[in-house]
Amino acid sequence: MNMESLIKEVVIPFDKSIQEDKEIAKYFASKEISSKYNFDIAKLSIALLYDATKAREIMIQLADTYKDLGIDTQTMHRYMMIFFKLHKKWAKENFNTDNYYDLLMDKFDDMFVKIYDEKLQNSFFTIDSEENDEYDELINHVLQTHHQKTISAKEYLDQGDLTQDDLADIIETIDKCEELLNYQTLEPQFLEKFIGMMQMLSYILYNTQEFKDVGYAMEHFAQDLEAINLETLPPQKKEFVWNMLIQLSKDLEKWIKYIFVDKSVDDIHYFDASFLASMAQFNILINKD
Repeated sequence: MNMESLIKEVVIPFDKSIQEDKEIAKYFASKEISSKYNFDIAKLSIALLYDATKAREIMIQLADTYKDLGIDTQTMHRYMMIFFKLHKKWAKENFNTDNYYDLLMDKFDDMFVKIYDEKLQNSFFTIDSEENDEYDELINHVLQTHHQKTISAKEYLDQGDLTQDDLADIIETIDKCEELLNYQTLEPQFLEKFIGMMQMLSYILYNTQEFKDVGYAMEHFAQDLEAINLETLPPQKKEFVWNMLIQLSKDLEKWIKYIFVDKSVDDIHYFDASFLASMAQFNILINKD
């Protein structure tokens, strides 16, 4: 996946369209709300290609978020239409998606309106059997043609996609994560060690069949982190970077343990969308004025 083009052609333009409209921008004035919203939109952008069922779950979460903000259905739908239009255009240019994918995006668009409207009315979201059959048919086709096949950790490691040396290096990252979690503030030494960890993981993962996209994202994330000047970074952004890197250190430690040590997960891509969305969220917020 071309993460850079996804961020530049979908996530950032959609965020810009929100911020430029005074009618809806007022709902996202809070840094906390804006951060969560950017993360959810980035995560949805990726899930639409990786896991259509997960994308539906994210839309329900978005509906909850927007409901609490008090945005009316018509206004919210107008902006989600912009998002789906941008996503379809990007997917077609980068993945040669077919009409089934466009139909699924249209279905998601219609579904979001129904979810949101019923959330506003405190109703429980349901779809009738005919809609469900149509939805499942589209989901199954897109999963077969564009999405990654589900594979367990045990199955993956038995395939030999990683050398024993690479596997050992990945497992050693657990100790590096634990070391990072001992820091109390965002200081140059912490940032240097985190960047080094990203660079090492990106080199290994980019050369695998299953984690190439994650490796690509890590490489670019490391480059973005290298561009940070801690001396001139505003306090709010510094706090955001610190909190994000600490959380990522915790998540990476669990991810490596569950997949490469315990071999306990049924889907090795369970964390992909969330991790890639974190990279996109960082790119957006760190470059905002």
